[in-house]
Amino acid sequence: MRRITNDPSGVRQSLMGETPKTALTHQLPIALFLCSSLLTGCFGYPRLLSYPFDPGGRGLNSLASELNPQISGRYIVFISDRRGSQDVYMFDTLSRNLVDLPGINSLDAIATHPSVSEDGRYIVFASSRQGRKSIFLYDRETRQSRNLTANLPAEVGNPTISADGNRIAFETSDNGQWDVLVYDRFGRRLNIPQDPR
Repeated sequence: MRRITNDPSGVRQSLMGETPKTALTHQLPIALFLCSSLLTGCFGYPRLLSYPFDPGGRGLNSLASELNPQISGRYIVFISDRRGSQDVYMFDTLSRNLVDLPGINSLDAIATHPSVSEDGRYIVFASSRQGRKSIFLYDRETRQSRNLTANLPAEVGNPTISADGNRIAFETSDNGQWDVLVYDRFGRRLNIPQDPR
């Protein structure tokens, strides 16, 4: 602990002869070290993950635009235009490879806002076809996509899926009022109580 005193010249000094500016100069490198350690993960959490750039488009990062990333468990889903259209991709952070998703993407659709269940089996995303946006659920086991909002006469967007893959929430606008709907993975609307008792 340092005691600060005033000398007759009006300069504040510590008993060790340092001015406050000199003391700050000694503390600045320590503060910078601590901040950089937190950002780089020297202390465990948080840490920045660095995935290599792959110009061939076989990794998480490529020459194309990568949009709307969402992470759950070991999987990251995102949108990329690396094949000339906005498609859904999934990256496995353990194997550090893209996961094959046969049947999910379509040449006549623009995909946005993917979300993945924790086990990676279910992926929900918004897709625009012929000017109409819908919410789709893709099952990696069956390799099938199902339109969950085909019979919903409203605008939809920004879907997200629960970690267990049983519930899908998304925005919907009917007559200009935006609300949140929750469906099960079979396309049935779930009634969420409005009274928070």
